[in-house]
Amino acid sequence: MKHPRRLPATAHPARTPAARPRAASVLIVDDDDAFRKMVQALLEQAGYTVHEAGSGSEAMRILDEQPVSLVILDIVLPQKEGLKAIQELSHTKPHVKILAISGGARIDPYNYSNLAAGLGAAATLAKPFTGVELLTTVSDLCRSAGRPASAP
Repeated sequence: MKHPRRLPATAHPARTPAARPRAASVLIVDDDDAFRKMVQALLEQAGYTVHEAGSGSEAMRILDEQPVSLVILDIVLPQKEGLKAIQELSHTKPHVKILAISGGARIDPYNYSNLAAGLGAAATLAKPFTGVELLTTVSDLCRSAGRPASAP
């Protein structure tokens, strides 16, 4: 028996670009490839445009080439530490919101979060966090950045 073919999500009339607001663009910066891919999939499923970087240095190169509304930035990174990247981003791209994330590493993740907030992060999340916590925080930050944040 032949099953009817389902329309791809992009072909559905309610999901065409003309029928929905333009999604916010997000950059995920984390040196853990599996974690970064998981967050990317979650955000793309929610309708966000997602870029990714494995280091602070790579993130800065991407930010010079791609406009983004939000950077999700792990605090403990190789090459350019997350705290230094937050400080640099706050000065060079003050319009970009920063969501600092941390599992803690050498110190309590809440201490890292306090440092990140003091350097310019708009919000912080301690790993592990749920998908709902992440999506709610991303939505709130993108909305406050003046761009549509709701999923299609």
